[in-house]
Amino acid sequence: MNTRHGTFKKRPGKASNDIKSAFAANRQAVVVIHGVGNQRPMDTLRPFVDAVLNVDPACDHDPKYYSTPENLSGTFELRRLQSRSSRPRTDYFELYWQHLVPTATWQRIYAWLTLLLSRRPSDVPPSLHILWKFSWGIAVAVIILLVMTIVAWLLPASWAPPTWLAKWSGLPLGLSVVLLLIQGLILNYVGDAAIYLSPEPRNIQARQAVREAGVSLIERLHQGEETGHTYDRIVIVGHSLGSVIGYDMLTYAWPRFNESHERPERPTRESLQEAEVAAKNLWKTASQADDQGLLQAKQEWARTTRRLWLEQRINRFPWLVTDFITLGSPLAHSLMLLARNKAEFNRKKVQRELPTSPPQLEKGRSFSYPKGYKLDDGSQRTTFALHHAAVFAVVRWTNLFFPARFILKGDLIGGAVGDALGPGIIDVPVRTETRGGWLVHTCYWQPHKLDRDDSRSSITRLVAALDIARKTFRGM
Repeated sequence: MNTRHGTFKKRPGKASNDIKSAFAANRQAVVVIHGVGNQRPMDTLRPFVDAVLNVDPACDHDPKYYSTPENLSGTFELRRLQSRSSRPRTDYFELYWQHLVPTATWQRIYAWLTLLLSRRPSDVPPSLHILWKFSWGIAVAVIILLVMTIVAWLLPASWAPPTWLAKWSGLPLGLSVVLLLIQGLILNYVGDAAIYLSPEPRNIQARQAVREAGVSLIERLHQGEETGHTYDRIVIVGHSLGSVIGYDMLTYAWPRFNESHERPERPTRESLQEAEVAAKNLWKTASQADDQGLLQAKQEWARTTRRLWLEQRINRFPWLVTDFITLGSPLAHSLMLLARNKAEFNRKKVQRELPTSPPQLEKGRSFSYPKGYKLDDGSQRTTFALHHAAVFAVVRWTNLFFPARFILKGDLIGGAVGDALGPGIIDVPVRTETRGGWLVHTCYWQPHKLDRDDSRSSITRLVAALDIARKTFRGM
């Protein structure tokens, strides 16, 4: 295939042929990663697909998808939900990780919370300042009450404590009863996060197992012979803690693919050059107080990720993931979760340990490097590979979140991720009529009947981000 000349903008007919070639299999995979909460297999995937395909679970006489065997996860508990009539054909998978994480203990939760609360105010994201101060207030109050109780117990029986001390010293006992009642709730929800997000020695095995499962799934989806189907596109969707797992999946899977190619006869580089210019411009614009310029730079970056992914496929690189969609993602608070302080967080990004969108640039110019190779006739060729943390140069990252108000309104766990992990992330504030918008962290794919006609609702924006019909690849 001759792709040496021209660009996607100047030769739309050429681009159209390239798109058809890249999508020759006409089949794609969507991987959904559940969040915390003692999840059962398929309890996330089935409602997710029902919502995306607008299926009424009570109506089964004309199903929009089939539940077929799934041979990738190594467990019979999971199924592949296969769209019946959509074009391209779409298979939905669930990365189920709950069974890989041990039951949390108070010791693990205490260690994690201690790490979070021990930070300086400057190392706490602005969106969490109120909650951080509130948590500190509760911690101090509990400590004071416990000390008062111990003092009252240690004093001689003949000594009568003041009325106020006698009244308040027994309060921690009442609190302990309440804690016993909510213990299961905390261990099931906070416990999973405490284990996965804290690299304590006792947590390493579980973190490794979850990440291995995710990377293995991506690799197997690239290997058509193992799935029984050949895919030409993969979309990763992560909810809550599942978005952090999805981020790790991409972080660790990408270096296994980024240098691999099948020796293209005539490699091209036009879209790569455009993308590197767009990345440089976006980083520069993001540092300036120019909202209109930033919006234009972000839009151009979103377009170049599509063009660059397509060019990489034309150059016979195997990577198939085009989109990463996060819902209610705690990555909005990456500074708190992925590093011990702001200096360490920034260093990890600059050193390419934490991938950003756009990728970090080498000397402020590029995120690629040349790779030489020989063809069968002995002639030399050079193509360009993207560096080991440049996954979001070809993967469009869309982040949906319910803006939080009054702590319980919207979704405090989620939020905008771009300020933490790069201006190339498409942060989309959404809304829902479900529960009036209160406590909606789990409602991204549980639409109210009015949400279907709302262009800003979570389900509408989720369907648009999935881009099942691949509209965003046209007219590039």
